[in-house]
Amino acid sequence: MRVYAIGDVHGHLGALEGAHELIAADRDRTGDATAPVVHVGDLCDRGPDTKGVIDFLLAGRARGENWITLLGNHDRLFSWFLEEPTRQDPHLVVGMTWFHPNFGGAATLASYGIEIGERERLRALHARAIEAVPESHRAFLRGLPLFWETDDHIFVHAGLRPGVPLAEQNPDDLVWIRQG
Repeated sequence: MRVYAIGDVHGHLGALEGAHELIAADRDRTGDATAPVVHVGDLCDRGPDTKGVIDFLLAGRARGENWITLLGNHDRLFSWFLEEPTRQDPHLVVGMTWFHPNFGGAATLASYGIEIGERERLRALHARAIEAVPESHRAFLRGLPLFWETDDHIFVHAGLRPGVPLAEQNPDDLVWIRQG
């Protein structure tokens, strides 16, 4: 079974659209118009158009595209911020938050028209984000699965711990692990 995978879009809608154009061309070439496309997470942060990326994926879902979208660590942090702004991921380096320039949360919020004020309080920023980020986007993020499995393959954002059955894998590993 042919499967296409796209990883780490990080708010770059043009790159995502370009990848889908290449996939469409390959589907035409191979005659396999129904092969699934797996987006393996990290849809948001760093790039300029997280909102556009999520809109694109939601539009594909609405058209019935055979697309699977998985949760990445950046997506999880965005979703957590929208649910409870003080929640922190223990995998982050001490002193780093979702808003740190290296992580990219500010770019994600900017794609929704939210600029972070110089001395803005977290609760006020959260309230503005809830107003700006459509419920459809929040529900989409909340509903992203950690993995997708075929008879021959398992897709996750980061990795799997060797020797551990899939049902017993730590969700943190599936979005963060860098070595097994």
